[in-house]
Amino acid sequence: MLASVYAPKDFKRLRVVGDLVARCFDFITPHIRAGISTGEIDRLVAGFLRENGARSSDLGYQGYPKSICTSVNDVIVHGIPSDDVILRDGDIVNVDLTAEYKGFHGDASRMFMIGNVAPRARELVQTCQDALNAAIAVCGPGVPLSEIGKTIEAVVTPHGFSISRDFVGHGIGKVMHDDPQIFHFYDKMWDRVKMVPGLVFTIEPMINTGRPECKIDADGWTARTVDGGLSAQWEHTLGITEDGVIIFTEKMVKCTVKPDDKDLNFHTGHRERMRRKFLDDKLADYELLELLLGYAIPRRDVRPLARGLVEKFGGVYPVLTAPLDRLIEFPGMGRNTAIFIKAIHKIMIAGYRSELGSRPIFRDDRALANYCLLKLSGKDKEEVHVLYLDDKMCLLSDDLHSVGTVDWATTYPREILKRALELNARSVVLMHNHPTPNTSFSVEDIEITEQIKNLLAPVNIGVYDHYVVSGGIVYSARNMFLLK
Repeated sequence: MLASVYAPKDFKRLRVVGDLVARCFDFITPHIRAGISTGEIDRLVAGFLRENGARSSDLGYQGYPKSICTSVNDVIVHGIPSDDVILRDGDIVNVDLTAEYKGFHGDASRMFMIGNVAPRARELVQTCQDALNAAIAVCGPGVPLSEIGKTIEAVVTPHGFSISRDFVGHGIGKVMHDDPQIFHFYDKMWDRVKMVPGLVFTIEPMINTGRPECKIDADGWTARTVDGGLSAQWEHTLGITEDGVIIFTEKMVKCTVKPDDKDLNFHTGHRERMRRKFLDDKLADYELLELLLGYAIPRRDVRPLARGLVEKFGGVYPVLTAPLDRLIEFPGMGRNTAIFIKAIHKIMIAGYRSELGSRPIFRDDRALANYCLLKLSGKDKEEVHVLYLDDKMCLLSDDLHSVGTVDWATTYPREILKRALELNARSVVLMHNHPTPNTSFSVEDIEITEQIKNLLAPVNIGVYDHYVVSGGIVYSARNMFLLK
């Protein structure tokens, strides 16, 4: 069932043909506008491939008469280019292009919106692209093939669109169509089949505004929606690596690389732009994580992985503080990349501790909150810490008060009083974590805070604040008016 598994040397050749496909799309894009015929688009593609020493994989395949497929509006797939089909304002059209270069095939498709497109049509096109990107983001070694369809369904269903079940993605490489089949909807049959390094396949969801079924025109190829609803499709050719997934059908910055070259600089230009944005402090959260991952996985497009991690964990810092095993389990990460992420976190903690010194002074609430975040993020069991401070907010001691289960840890108020008196503390800060993400103070948390406050008050020791760390977020009892 996993026929299309290839060696690393083959990945280089697949990347070259994929780059050629991407450049061909860039070449035809300015021409795709109102007034052009799909027949003319076909001729533009054929000329580009010929000039670059490649050929169309589609032309002649089982008798197919053209070099590409052009599917306009209600055509789901396999529309045959024709001089009689003229693109008009408001149309949406899919161009599906497969090329063969030096024995390897690359397959991709893109959507084009012509002029003033209706909002629902735009939503359809964007949702389909989002579904493809989300599906790519979950790919990696050990991931069941069924996760692709499950992910696509999760993106598409909330919009009220349907997913075509008549056409699937496929293995690809030295032949255009190979095993495995890639379903764009969930089927438990594929739970048992796992992605492995070297696996090459396409993901190409087709989604409709109406019903999912299709009807075939008299030409034997053109598949239309049965109810005349619009249809959209996006596609990429992918390869599974030891660390995750690579998109073959994206353009390389350097297009003169030959298949036998040892070093393929796939994403050099993009990452240089990212570095400039970093220096200008203009990076979004996922882009900051992408920049970090780019150093861990230099030969792979890590944008889908970065987006997926930020969406899963809720931000960059929660990713850095997540337990190692949770990072390794995330589709597309791999053990070495997860260790790199944890190393970055440890460097941050070491730098912060060095900056604070052995007895830090907390000059404001933000410094306290950051300290708690660094101390408690990523713990898999609940821990209670007590900070004992002098009258200048200098840390006298940070005591691990107790360790509990995933959702409970015991607090002993009299032990806190005894320790505060020993240290001659003027105030204490309570802090604990909730391993369950995005959970703030419980009723029990507030009650125990009041007990400790009332116990310390007669000896003029205050409870400055109580912090809860959960899901990379610090919750303050004072800021939430829970501590009077």
